[in-house]
Amino acid sequence: MSSICTDIIVMYVYLAIISILQNNTEALYKRGFLSCICMSIVFDMVLVLEDLNMFKNFLRALNTLAIINFISIVLMHSSNGFLVQTARGIVDSYYFLSLDNGHIVMLFPVICFNYAIYLRTRKVRYLVIVLVSIVGELITFSVTSCIMIALIFTIYFVRTHISTIGKIFTNKLVVVVMLIIIFAFFFLGHGIDLLSNVFILLFKKDIASTGRAGLYPIALDYIRRSPIVGYGYVADNRWIGGFNSPHNVIMNYLLAGGIIGLFLFLRIIYKAIKMGNNGSSLCQENIFLLTGIIAYVIASLAEGYDTYESYYLFWWVCISLGNNNAMNRILDSYKRTDYRYR
Repeated sequence: MSSICTDIIVMYVYLAIISILQNNTEALYKRGFLSCICMSIVFDMVLVLEDLNMFKNFLRALNTLAIINFISIVLMHSSNGFLVQTARGIVDSYYFLSLDNGHIVMLFPVICFNYAIYLRTRKVRYLVIVLVSIVGELITFSVTSCIMIALIFTIYFVRTHISTIGKIFTNKLVVVVMLIIIFAFFFLGHGIDLLSNVFILLFKKDIASTGRAGLYPIALDYIRRSPIVGYGYVADNRWIGGFNSPHNVIMNYLLAGGIIGLFLFLRIIYKAIKMGNNGSSLCQENIFLLTGIIAYVIASLAEGYDTYESYYLFWWVCISLGNNNAMNRILDSYKRTDYRYR
C-alpha cells in the first residue's frame, strides 16, 4: 500500500472516531466514509499491481458516465434539467451526474487521466473525452467548475512553458502556504467583498450576499469553539438553511477534525505534489496530474466537493502521483498495447 493511501485511511479513521464520539454514525454514511476508504484502497492496489486491464475498466466506466452526462445536458439544458426540491426549500437543476457544480467531482479524474493518456499517446479519442467533459461544464456554467478547469490548463501551460515561474507555483510548500494565505485573506479578512465585486463584473453574481458568504461566519463561530479536534461530521446537521457544509474545504476539515484534521488533509496534498514533482520520474503527464490537484483544491475554497460520496475520485488522482512510477508504466502500456476503445 502506498504512503498516500495510508494517509487517506488514517485521516478518515480519525474523522470517524471524532464523529462517533459525537454520537452520529449516520453522518459517516452521508459523507462517504467507507466509499472513500474502500475505493482508495482498491485503486491503490490497481496501481501497485500495475493492473492495466482494471485501470482501463475504471476509466471506461468514468468515460461512459461523462458521455451520458453530456448527452443529458444537451437534451435537457433548455428545460434546466431535472428540477428537484431541496431540503432548503428551493428548486435545483439536476442532470445525470447531479447538480451543475457536482459534475466536476466525477469529471475531474476523467479530464486528468484522459489528458495524461493523450499526452503519452497523442490519440485524439482521449482528447475528445476531455473536450466533451469541458463543454458540458461550460453549458451548465458552474462558475467554480469552470474556474477549476481554466486553472488546470493555465497552471500546466505555465509549468511546462515558463519553467521558473511554473516550478514556484507547483512547489509543494508554496501551494500549502498559498492556500493558507488565500483562506486567511478571503475568509478571515474582507477579501470576499473584493472577490464578489469581480464576480459581479464578470458573472453578474454577488457571492458576498449569497449562501456561501453567509455560512462563513457561522462556520468560524463553530471552529473557534473547538479548534483542535472539531466536531466530526455531526456538524453537517447544524447548518441554518439546510446546507451540509460552509462550501470551503479548509473550513470543512476544521469543522470535521479541527486543526488535526486540516493538517492530515494538507499533508496528503503536500505529499502528492512532492511525489509528482519527483525529478527522477517527472514527465508532462505527472505535471498535468499535479496541476489538476492544485486547481481542484483552490476551487474547493468555494465549494464543498469533499462532502460528496464520490470524493474518492479526487483521491485517485493523488494516489496516481503517489504511485507515479507504476502510473508511468501503465501509461507506457497504453502506448504499446492500447486496443480500440470499446
